[in-house]
Amino acid sequence: MKKLLLLLSVCSCCELSAQTLTNAQVYDYMPGDIFQYTYTDYYDMGMPCYFPWIASYYTDSVTSKHYSAVGDTVFYTFSYTKFTPSDCSPTPLNAHSSGTFSEYHTDLSSPATHYSTWSCAVVDTFYTSSTYCGKNVWDNHSIYTGDSCFEEPLWSSLLIEGCGSYISYHGGYGGEPHYSNVLTYYKKGGVACGTPTMLGIKEETIQADIHLYPNPSNGMMNFNYFITGASVGELAIYDLAGKEIIHYKLEAGTGKNLKIDETMLCNGIYFYKMIVNKEVKASDKMVIIK
Repeated sequence: MKKLLLLLSVCSCCELSAQTLTNAQVYDYMPGDIFQYTYTDYYDMGMPCYFPWIASYYTDSVTSKHYSAVGDTVFYTFSYTKFTPSDCSPTPLNAHSSGTFSEYHTDLSSPATHYSTWSCAVVDTFYTSSTYCGKNVWDNHSIYTGDSCFEEPLWSSLLIEGCGSYISYHGGYGGEPHYSNVLTYYKKGGVACGTPTMLGIKEETIQADIHLYPNPSNGMMNFNYFITGASVGELAIYDLAGKEIIHYKLEAGTGKNLKIDETMLCNGIYFYKMIVNKEVKASDKMVIIK
């Protein structure tokens, strides 16, 4: 029986004590982040070729990020490009598609969930991977013992800090289903790791977004924001008549926080705008109730 070479990090890595990664740590994306991965899937039932030799190549780019009102669910929008050969030859990559998709992650403080749990013996490790340029990896994979598995299902589930989840699977009774989803390149905050194919990569020089909570509010309002590719930004707050009430300078960077003292504002409805390089990057309504 053919055995899948489990896509574990066999590179040099530093083993740590047993730990976990939370949903917030695994799915910590920012607009402008880019991820490339290969996906293979085949079912060995007399097909003319083994499809793992003609993997599909994906490029996912994060275009927006928003939190729920209570801040325990994060929503993302991605643009994607997919390249897949149309026959059993690995070249040319003449089948191409692109579009957008959304995803969300909740219970952000809870441990992230691995792909699956099987009856096989499971190795659970946590390490810092040189393959992913120092990212923490939470790795679950199976070991075939002959006693705990009827067949020989071999699987690997990797949760990578800030880069998402990736799986490989081989085995099962009859038909030999196989599939794998492997991260090959990422770029976060201007830092790149891996070897890009450059297929479908569309980088914007300036990325920015802002999130206000709580809203409505009767205390201190907080603006969480980020700005990349520019030195500074601005936050302006307006009343219903369009008069500017407050103006702030915003520093470039990620994970920034700005607190608004509402004693400067009366009860009512206001609007805010985030402006970077004279372009409005975000705007919304804010409500003050004291």
